[in-house]
Amino acid sequence: MSPEQLERKAYDHKVDIYSLGLILFELMVPFSTQMERVQTLSALRKLKFPSHFIRSGEYELVLRMLSHKPSQRPETSEIISNDFIREASDANNVVAAASADSVFQK
Repeated sequence: MSPEQLERKAYDHKVDIYSLGLILFELMVPFSTQMERVQTLSALRKLKFPSHFIRSGEYELVLRMLSHKPSQRPETSEIISNDFIREASDANNVVAAASADSVFQK
């Protein structure tokens, strides 16, 4: 839940950007235990990231998506134009095309 929702303030579509930032982080950072997950995500709400993630290329995007100020969160158009997201999308398209090719060759 976004900071503005927790504080029972007015909110807009940027709450979804916050949630997407949490999901994106969870997809990129493996957790060994449920306790590690809880502790890491609790720290993340205070914008305290694991040191190995800060050195990653995705850090700046996730940091902005989790901003406590909704106006500082990126719009979806900015997120999908991010190099990291475009590269992931391009890789997915290659895999999907290869998979489709193998189906039609049978």
